[in-house]
Amino acid sequence: MLEGRIRIVRGSGGRQLVIHSGDPGSTLGEVPFFTGGRYPATAIAAEPTRCLFLPETAVKRAIAVDPALAFFFLKRLSHRIESLVERMGRNTVSSVQTRLAHFVLQRYQAAIATGRSRSKSGKGAVFSLGMTQTALGEELGTVREVVVRALRALRESGAIERVGEGKYRVLDPAILQELAESAP
Repeated sequence: MLEGRIRIVRGSGGRQLVIHSGDPGSTLGEVPFFTGGRYPATAIAAEPTRCLFLPETAVKRAIAVDPALAFFFLKRLSHRIESLVERMGRNTVSSVQTRLAHFVLQRYQAAIATGRSRSKSGKGAVFSLGMTQTALGEELGTVREVVVRALRALRESGAIERVGEGKYRVLDPAILQELAESAP
């Protein structure tokens, strides 16, 4: 990928699960390249994205000239497997509320780190979900309706308040932290 952001999803019956995400520098298509099979999942651009396509013959020639390139792909695949195992573990042992609180904390901390969190009212830091509620459901291993209920529960707990389309203000980070750490 040269620019943009993608989500790799797999699903059926209207329900999808995010397998991993990609940013500039990410590679796509290693599984069918090395297995000779089909793509096991679908790449969806989360924002305008540009990719460089390398023909199979060119990649094979490059690997023959510099075998370190094969190790580059193996390392990428290994990191993805680690990430997928971690995601599966989180999705099976923690509640949607816990996963959402963790996600919100990450978005909130990223907004603070980049200086994009300034609140005009001075009440708390503002952050964006950065995706639709449907995409967030896929990211958390659930569906939009459950995300809507979980966001409502966070608002009712006093942790966050909605300030606009996909934007929220963190009112009490301690509540989010407690929920995020409540995984068994």
